[in-house]
Amino acid sequence: MKVGLIKVRSLRPFPTKELRQLCAKAKLIVVPEFNYVGWLAKEVATAIYGFSNAKIIGGPRVYGGQSMPVELIVDEVESGVSGKKSTNVAMSQVMGGTTVNPEEVAQFMRSI
Repeated sequence: MKVGLIKVRSLRPFPTKELRQLCAKAKLIVVPEFNYVGWLAKEVATAIYGFSNAKIIGGPRVYGGQSMPVELIVDEVESGVSGKKSTNVAMSQVMGGTTVNPEEVAQFMRSI
């Protein structure tokens, strides 16, 4: 299983071409953000629409100077894989959706 991390360093111009290439075979994309609205998740979803069948989870989100515990991100990855309802991200922030192989993600989680 291949697991990758993409760090977006520029919002303008948005790296649409690069995201399409990197996310073409992705099954799950989690976009944690430090803002209330979730602008980056919306930009990612717009950029890869029609180029990827990935399930995109727009969150978790923190704001107002809060820190983001890694447990929040891990919970979203596990929720995305298992299909269980997240306790941190509203269902309205889950976009797209193909099934994800739970065994592959379990292996990933054990390796971090």
